[in-house]
Amino acid sequence: MAGNVFVVANFHGEARLRGQIRAGNKLGVQKAAQQTVSAAKSMVDIVTGALQNSIMVFRPSEARDRTEEAKSRDLGNENPEPEGSDDKVRLAAGGTTFYAFYEELLHPYMEPAMRSVSSQDIYAEIRKAF
Repeated sequence: MAGNVFVVANFHGEARLRGQIRAGNKLGVQKAAQQTVSAAKSMVDIVTGALQNSIMVFRPSEARDRTEEAKSRDLGNENPEPEGSDDKVRLAAGGTTFYAFYEELLHPYMEPAMRSVSSQDIYAEIRKAF
């Protein structure tokens, strides 16, 4: 169960400014994804801890079941580079165990976590690129 976080910039200006916008988008997406993961880990129902430990930020193309890894260590400390091209960058945040989707249906944790992300914090991260 994962949610994608992405930013799309629609600007066709100077190459240097476009580079700053792209860098700002990456910082903003990384901040949003990390805030989502942090909130989700605090909201998820804990039985064994495997689902909580599997909640992480990852590149959407790398989504897979990491249940065995989740049992042995917290994978949410990774800070992957957002993927995408041009002005659209994205990361995914979610629980990667096989039952994460069912747990989200029974006891929502990802959707409320995504809603809790502060847009002001994201804008502050984006401004760091300028």
